[in-house]
Amino acid sequence: MLSKKMETLIRTEGVYDVEEQQFNQWFAGPALTSPANYFNYCFMIYRLVKRMDRWHALERFRSNEPPSRREVVLDGHNLSSDTLMALYQVLSIAEFDDSILREKRIILDLGGGWGRIGYVVTRINPNAIYLHCDIPISSVLAQFHLPRKAPEVPVFLYKHSKKMKLSTREEMLEHPGVHFIGSHDLIRFEDKCFDFFLNIASFQEMPNYMVESYFSQISRTLAGLFYMKQYALPNRKDGFIPAGEDYYPFPNSWEKLFLAESKISYQYFESLYKVPLH
Repeated sequence: MLSKKMETLIRTEGVYDVEEQQFNQWFAGPALTSPANYFNYCFMIYRLVKRMDRWHALERFRSNEPPSRREVVLDGHNLSSDTLMALYQVLSIAEFDDSILREKRIILDLGGGWGRIGYVVTRINPNAIYLHCDIPISSVLAQFHLPRKAPEVPVFLYKHSKKMKLSTREEMLEHPGVHFIGSHDLIRFEDKCFDFFLNIASFQEMPNYMVESYFSQISRTLAGLFYMKQYALPNRKDGFIPAGEDYYPFPNSWEKLFLAESKISYQYFESLYKVPLH
């Protein structure tokens, strides 16, 4: 249903600046109807990110280019709400494992949207291997927008990733940058090959049985940290129905590092779990 809505909107609007278009507003913050409200929203997240940032990650976003319409200038940094939200989420992970910011690490982003997590991670850490995994329509948008947003980052489009057929940790570590895959490709990856796995606001759109299936794939492919942010209330229209104090059916073998109400988004929660190697 959501994919169909996006397809219809893209056919109507076309694709020009993904962050400013209506379909991005469904997932990534407020519309630009009030510049003052938007600036205050960005400033609120910026203050939080700045307090967290003991690694000087924000310095990677200083630019001599004029800000885009969706970017605000804060202490010399051109930042959009999308970028700030991604910075907050990446730094939330770094508080428990900061290798995501500096070492060769493999990050899979399931439901990656236009690739804002990949944009942030690969600019902070050029050694990172970021795998964007989403439905075809979102993948098309990301493949259009991300190379233009970060031209200095190596990008392997879906057709290249499909041809390369990377499946082992060793193979992936040889190709830092951004890779595009489909959710159906998850089964080809070897066990315990990912260091970080993220899902931001897409499990909430899936029925419970599908989320449980993905959790099985996470248990199989991940030896590291799993971060997610989801709606805390039931999605009664074909989406996930949370239950219990942890909302989702996290396996007992996963170690809970935190699970709490979102500091930024109303009626959302965030969680971070450590998935064991064995």
